[in-house]
Amino acid sequence: MELTSINSAITNSIKVKQLSKTEFQLTTCVSYPNKQPIILFIQKIGSNWLMTDKKQTLKQMNSIFDLKSKDVKKCINNIITAYAFKMQSGILLTEIDELNLSKKLIEFLMCISQLVNMYVFFDEPS
Repeated sequence: MELTSINSAITNSIKVKQLSKTEFQLTTCVSYPNKQPIILFIQKIGSNWLMTDKKQTLKQMNSIFDLKSKDVKKCINNIITAYAFKMQSGILLTEIDELNLSKKLIEFLMCISQLVNMYVFFDEPS
């Protein structure tokens, strides 16, 4: 490997598409367990910029877990709390700005990965 090939691979790992003046779509090279790419959104709501998943993580989790289970709810809450993110109406979100965008993006992907793969902590998927 060379520096140029590493830079190219990293640069091509996320595709950004502008949907409007206040919304961007980020298609990542990371996938959910069903092989669908993790697509994130950056949206301006009021005066704040947010990164969201538009309920995609919850939809993925719904096919794996009993989301009404007390243990599953607790695990979801613990993971989201560990990253200081929020889930509102099934949408995973966090506030971002230009200074923390890269860090939040990586943490968001880590959080999603832990959420959809949390079955490894259970005896059987619930």
